[in-house]
Amino acid sequence: MTNVIRFNNNLENFQRIVLVYKNLDGTLQMGHTFFYDGRDGSEYLLFLYKDKLDTSKDFLSAWNHLDESSFTTVIVPESNLEVAIDDFLVSFNETLSWKNIDYIPIKDFSEIDSKLKDFNLKLNHAVGFVVEK
Repeated sequence: MTNVIRFNNNLENFQRIVLVYKNLDGTLQMGHTFFYDGRDGSEYLLFLYKDKLDTSKDFLSAWNHLDESSFTTVIVPESNLEVAIDDFLVSFNETLSWKNIDYIPIKDFSEIDSKLKDFNLKLNHAVGFVVEK
């Protein structure tokens, strides 16, 4: 069974969060936010992939495909992880917030594929995969 958690205060214990959103048509979108120590007010980056995730591939292969071939990826400097996640969520469903989605702890990105398959992601909802600092 997949361990699922929620947060109310902040996400400061995490260095990377991969977000997956399930559209009303069942297709998946993804984003990735992480600490990169940029200038004041933009210490974090959000990669928002506007192209859909290719679910015929495993998660990492589909993500790599987006990195290598998508011309519609948006990179946004962010002040913190909470704002980055909200920016991702509002682009698909403005009723979602970083406080009302589920998070699944992972040690590295290779765990996402199996954990995403085990998790019942509902239409019009998102899940975050969190890597601790």
